[in-house]
Amino acid sequence: GVGHRVRLLLLVGEVVLAWLDAVRPVADALMRAIAVGLGLPATWFEEHLTGDPTVLFRIFHYPVFADNADADEWGVGEHTDYGLLTLLAQDELGGLEVRTPGGDWVDVPAEPGVLVCNIGDMLDRLTEGRYRSTPHRVRNVSGRSRLSFPYFFDPSWAHIRASRPGRP
Repeated sequence: GVGHRVRLLLLVGEVVLAWLDAVRPVADALMRAIAVGLGLPATWFEEHLTGDPTVLFRIFHYPVFADNADADEWGVGEHTDYGLLTLLAQDELGGLEVRTPGGDWVDVPAEPGVLVCNIGDMLDRLTEGRYRSTPHRVRNVSGRSRLSFPYFFDPSWAHIRASRPGRP
């Protein structure tokens, strides 16, 4: 009944909040590594952009359709993410593809316990292309319903930065 659905929604909310708390340190660690790779202090992004990040979380459902393997449409067509960094947990069914610099599409294995990291357009621009945003797309050809769980890690709304890292 209604009470059961409410309890289920509350439980999902608790799980999502725990997941957000667990993934934040991973995002911070990746941004520290990127800062060091740029020759900046490890905490540069935390001090200038992500100390209080904008975090968006989605749960995407890709239903199964009889013609998924042959259809022209995609679950999500080719795109790049607009922000700094996206961390993605997938179910075991896969479906994510990334485009290589040569233009080929490569399947991204859906391995348990592995987070996929997509660089976003904002980080690409901030680093003048040293870290490139990743064109990707999704298509469910598994024959089963598929889920993915992207965590979008972006600058705080309070931080507006006109110059790139390491520049005045």
